[in-house]
Amino acid sequence: MDTLRINGLRFYGYHGEMAVEKEGGQVFEVDVEIRFDQRPSSVDDDLSKGVDVREVYRRIREVVQGPSRDLVETVAQDLADSLLEIPPVESTLIRLKKPAAYRYDAEEPGYEVEIERSAPEIERSAAEVEQSAAEAGQE
Repeated sequence: MDTLRINGLRFYGYHGEMAVEKEGGQVFEVDVEIRFDQRPSSVDDDLSKGVDVREVYRRIREVVQGPSRDLVETVAQDLADSLLEIPPVESTLIRLKKPAAYRYDAEEPGYEVEIERSAPEIERSAAEVEQSAAEAGQE
C-alpha cells in the first residue's frame, strides 16, 4: 500500500459545542494520510488513475469550512467519509487539530483527534446502520 501525506493544512471553521466557538470560529489544522495503490498512475504517468492532491485539498476545505459540528470527532469522521469517496483511496488517517480550544471563555492549550478509516469499514458501518433501522422498523 502506498501513502500520500498532506500536512499542515489550516482552515477557519465554526466547530465546537460552545456558542463562542460556533459564532467566532477558530483555525483548525489537518494532517492526512491517504493509502492507495499508486502503481497504475505512476506507471502510466497519468493523474486520472491516482489521487489528485487538489481534490483532496478541496474536500478537506469544504468539510472544515462547512456546516458547524459540536464535536471535532464528527468533523474528522466527515473528512474520512469524503476522502474515502475518491477512487482509488482504500484507507485514510486523519489528524484534526484544534490549536486554541475554548473552555469557560478562556483559551487553553489545544488538542487533536486522530482517526483511521478504510473503505470496507465505512461500507460495513453503513450496512450496520441500515440493518439496525430495519430491525427497529419491525418492532
